[in-house]
Amino acid sequence: MSVSADRVTVGIDLGASLTKIAILAGSDAREFRILPTTSGEELLQLLDELQPGRIGLTGAGAPDLAQRLGGQPVAINEFAAWGRGARRLLREREITPD
Repeated sequence: MSVSADRVTVGIDLGASLTKIAILAGSDAREFRILPTTSGEELLQLLDELQPGRIGLTGAGAPDLAQRLGGQPVAINEFAAWGRGARRLLREREITPD
């Protein structure tokens, strides 16, 4: 992904066994990755490469990663993140939920 850093947003869900990563670049470019939660160094390397302008964190490991990152990552309630993401994807596909 080659987009200026201020236009890259990364969302990370640090679960007990998997780390789910959503990378948004610009208005349409979207990439998803899954790493074992034990791959902390790989995640930090990815963030160093992407240099995102914004990072959102959720999941059990979010507080520890926020402390390691410093700066201003945004902590988000996991269930709120699921709901917001689902609504966005439905809107993009012009689907009205029942």
